[in-house]
Amino acid sequence: MLVLILSGITIVKTTDEQAVLLLVDFSDSTKTVQAEIQAHAEELLRLIDKKTPTGVVVFGDEQLYSVKLKKDKRQFKADKISADATNIDAALEYASTLFPKDSAGRIILLTDGKETCGDASKTAHYLATKWEFD
Repeated sequence: MLVLILSGITIVKTTDEQAVLLLVDFSDSTKTVQAEIQAHAEELLRLIDKKTPTGVVVFGDEQLYSVKLKKDKRQFKADKISADATNIDAALEYASTLFPKDSAGRIILLTDGKETCGDASKTAHYLATKWEFD
């Protein structure tokens, strides 16, 4: 066993289980399109296979776990959050902590793309790399 560990061998577990989180931008910059973003989120909740745990995180400057990961009876809730900034970076980090350990996590980002703090592209790359080897 020690030889295998020292040689750098890794054990990879594959899974067919998936979980999906919708990251929904409700920052101030989306005020004119929030109804549209909400409609898209509701449509996705309706279309994603009912056997796939699906949840919603609403974000702006802060994040709120609005709809817990579950398999059925999903309903979008547009809860109030601090919306004076768009922190996609922090929302991605937060969402990544919510997935069950035994599932492949998928994030669907609904935003106007007007990021005001953080670096979402760097975080997305890091999380993709991390999940690839977890």
